[in-house]
Amino acid sequence: MTYPHRLSTLCLIFLACTADYSRAANVTPAMPPDQVLVSGKTVKVTKNDFDQEMKNIPEDKRIEFITDSARIERMLERITHNKLAAMVAGNTGFSKAPEVVADLKYTTESRLAALYFAHLNQGIKVPDLTVRAKEMFLVHADNIAIPEHIRASHILINFTSRSREEARKRAEEVRQKAIAGEPFDKLAKEFSDDASAKQNAGDLGLFPATKMVPAFSSAAFALKKPGDISPVVETTFGYHVIRLAERQPRKSAVYEEHRAQLLADAEREYRSAEFLKLVKKMVLDENPKADEDAVARLKFNVDINDLIKKNTKPASAAGK
Repeated sequence: MTYPHRLSTLCLIFLACTADYSRAANVTPAMPPDQVLVSGKTVKVTKNDFDQEMKNIPEDKRIEFITDSARIERMLERITHNKLAAMVAGNTGFSKAPEVVADLKYTTESRLAALYFAHLNQGIKVPDLTVRAKEMFLVHADNIAIPEHIRASHILINFTSRSREEARKRAEEVRQKAIAGEPFDKLAKEFSDDASAKQNAGDLGLFPATKMVPAFSSAAFALKKPGDISPVVETTFGYHVIRLAERQPRKSAVYEEHRAQLLADAEREYRSAEFLKLVKKMVLDENPKADEDAVARLKFNVDINDLIKKNTKPASAAGK
């Protein structure tokens, strides 16, 4: 087994998982890193300890955190407990136990790798990506355009509490009332089986064609001008009478409106590609090779039928 072909996926995972390690807890008040916050007979908690712990708080939650005295006190208490436990572990020889040494080695290597990957990513020099952002815009312009929207109201006559024939007849009668000029909102409140009609008078707001079930959308978007009323439409919900209120045409995407996001996407794409090159070189220089026989022995092979047989009690035993 060789590794370079797996680098693309692995590097992207490393890059995503280690991003937070590159960010300092820069929202905390300025004071010397060796400022003592908590002191006991043998341990001290410093501002640096606090900042390191703050890195575990999501960046968008840090302002909220440091304005809450109770949460700050709980964090300092946790840091103090951890320092005390670590000191006792060292003094009692617990830290020398083989399984603890192995765990600490793995944890240190994993954290160091995360920090180094973040360091590599920060060191990548990003050029002007305007041309690439414009290329991305041209490729995705149709996808980021705002599709045509309409605003419509409907009256639903379901066929759960009546037969289909009765429901359709009722829907046709309601439609005729609407065509005759009776206020649609009033008819919706009086006749619609849509539970929300009592509050919204059947108004569905603005929506694109993809938001509604196909039969409903086809009928609604076929209406030409505000005030038009559809034929009775059948969907899985029942029979609908639809009234068009407003139509908003498709709005083409404008580059400047999406420029910031496109540049951010282009930078993320560029960084991922450059990061992959850096790590790939590191791995290729090392040229690691797997011991295929040893790796194969890692797999736990189980005969499912044999396992079921061993864990199934005989009928006679089950009845005892």
